[in-house]
Amino acid sequence: MQGDYQFSAEPREIGYKKSAYRDLYAEAYNAPPSNLMFDRRIVRGNTYAAMVIPASTQQEMERQQELEHKRIARAQQRRIEETQKIQ
Repeated sequence: MQGDYQFSAEPREIGYKKSAYRDLYAEAYNAPPSNLMFDRRIVRGNTYAAMVIPASTQQEMERQQELEHKRIARAQQRRIEETQKIQ
């Protein structure tokens, strides 16, 4: 079965091709930590039922709670003012 198909050009190397996947770790940090204890991506301890929340999400949740407390305080203040107007 040799000789059934002939290539029209000799095989050659293709040029440099960018990776199909980005290395997110390399973009965020210059050098990966060599010790797992200092790697912030590693979650230590029992994670069976734990919901790991990133620090930025934790800050956002705290901010939302603070805004909610302020909203409730304003609503209570309005109710007090309305009851004083009625009396």
